[in-house]
Amino acid sequence: MATVAVLAGCARTPAIFRLSRQRLDLRISRGQLTPFGTELDSLGDPVLTASGAMFVGATDTDDHEKLYVLSPNDTFFEVASRN
Repeated sequence: MATVAVLAGCARTPAIFRLSRQRLDLRISRGQLTPFGTELDSLGDPVLTASGAMFVGATDTDDHEKLYVLSPNDTFFEVASRN
């Protein structure tokens, strides 16, 4: 089965959705708290790996650019940052 990730708007809020097994699920949205307690301010286009992990670049409310990964089991963490 194929899985697709897309950056879209939901009620005028940027959000990333995952479509898998005929189910569309909200995964990350602007305003969501990061693992470090800041809020996501802007989101980049998501990238899926063959293993199902989703990478997304984002800027937080402290204006730091970061790369996050969302694993297939919904674990969300930072993998790189650029200040």
